[in-house]
Amino acid sequence: KTFAAAGLAPKIKIFAKGGPVRDTAKLDLPVYPLATSPLTALADGIPVQITKNQQLPLFNNAAIAGLGLTDLAAGYSDNVQYGAALGKERSRLYLLNYADARWQQIYSGRELAGPSMDRYAWIWVGEKRSDGALTAISMESGADIHLDIPSLKGKDVQAIAVSREGNRIVVACRKETKQELLVAAIVRDEHGKPVKLGEPLQIGQRLENISDIAWISESKLAVLAKESEKDENSLSALQIGGPMKKINGITNPQALTAGRGKDSIVLLGADSKLYEYSAGVWKVIAEKVSAPALAG
Repeated sequence: KTFAAAGLAPKIKIFAKGGPVRDTAKLDLPVYPLATSPLTALADGIPVQITKNQQLPLFNNAAIAGLGLTDLAAGYSDNVQYGAALGKERSRLYLLNYADARWQQIYSGRELAGPSMDRYAWIWVGEKRSDGALTAISMESGADIHLDIPSLKGKDVQAIAVSREGNRIVVACRKETKQELLVAAIVRDEHGKPVKLGEPLQIGQRLENISDIAWISESKLAVLAKESEKDENSLSALQIGGPMKKINGITNPQALTAGRGKDSIVLLGADSKLYEYSAGVWKVIAEKVSAPALAG
C-alpha cells in the first residue's frame, strides 16, 4: 500500500512459497490496532501515568531519578506494565517493568535516538550520529539485532517511530541543512522477529528541522516541524504519498505522542504542560512533565 499510494509501483506481484499469490484482493494490512494503554510521561525524571488530570508515580523508588531518564516509550497493553527510556545522557537504554517496579539496562551506545516499542515486544533505537543501522532489542531475551539502512550513515537521527501494526518504521534525520523523513518496511520472520529493513522512501520534503513524529494511521503521520529555521514548531498530518495538512495546535509544541487518528494527539508545550484535543480545543491535562508516551 505504501508504494502504491506513492505512485512508485502501479503493478505489484506478490509471491509466496515460490509462486505468485493470485487472489491479492484478500490480502490487506491488519486492522490498525488501537491499544488502550494509558498515557505516561516523566515528572522530575520519574515515570508517571497521566489519568484524570492526575500524575500517578509508576515507581516508588526515588533511585530511578538517578538514571537521568529522558526519552520515554510505552508498550502495548491494556494497563501500564512495561516501558522503555533512554538515560545517562542518552547512552543507556532501560527496560522499565512497572508491574514489578524494576528496571534494567538492556543496551548502550554513544548517544542514542529513540526509543520506539513495537507490538512484537521489540524496542528500537539508533545512534544519534548514525552508523548506517538501526537496532532492535528483544524485551523477552535482551538479544539485539542490527539492521542496515545505509542511507542513514553520517546523518543525525532526530526521531524514530514504528507503526502500530509493526510493519513500517519512520526516521527523521538531518545532514547539515538537509532534512529528511524516511519510511521503510520492516521484514519479520514468522515469530515477529525483525530480519531486515526495506529500501527507505523519502517523504515530507517541505519539512525543516523535525522535532518529533508519531503514527496516527497505517499511512499517516503526525509531525512537529518548522517550515524554516526562523519559524516555531507547528503540527501537521502527513499522508504517505499524499498531501500534508496543518493541524491547529498550541504555540511552539516541543514533543508529541499519538494513538489512532489526529484526535488522539497529545502535545507537550514549551511550558512543560501536556495538552490533549477535546471538543475542538486543546486542554491542559498535566503540568511539569516531559516525554509523553502512548503505546509505540
